[in-house]
Amino acid sequence: MEDRVRLAFAWHLRYDSDQKQTVFNRVLHLIQQIPDAPEQNMVTALLLGLSTPQLSASQEHQLKEMLKMTNVVREIEKDAAEKAAKEAIQHVAQKMLRLNIPVEQIAEVTQLSLAEIDALRSELAR
Repeated sequence: MEDRVRLAFAWHLRYDSDQKQTVFNRVLHLIQQIPDAPEQNMVTALLLGLSTPQLSASQEHQLKEMLKMTNVVREIEKDAAEKAAKEAIQHVAQKMLRLNIPVEQIAEVTQLSLAEIDALRSELAR
């Protein structure tokens, strides 16, 4: 974590003006390699907050877009995980239906509604 905070300060070291964009691109690339999205957001926000006066409009825009993208990716991952969990529960419910376990027990175990279980039963009948 400490190294990541230092990364946000890398932009503030002294560089020739022609190196600034290269350094910015490298810092941006390194931030994108941080596997933990909240930490990636924190370092990006820190860089943005500390560096706004020195950033070009394009660089500032890039950092803001990066913050948006990590949030979008996080939402997509969350939605995918929720969908996978729901599908796994439905699969268990279908197995329980095949074993002729009472619908009320299936609902209790899976937390699915009776209507959802009925829909699964209809799928099995096809």
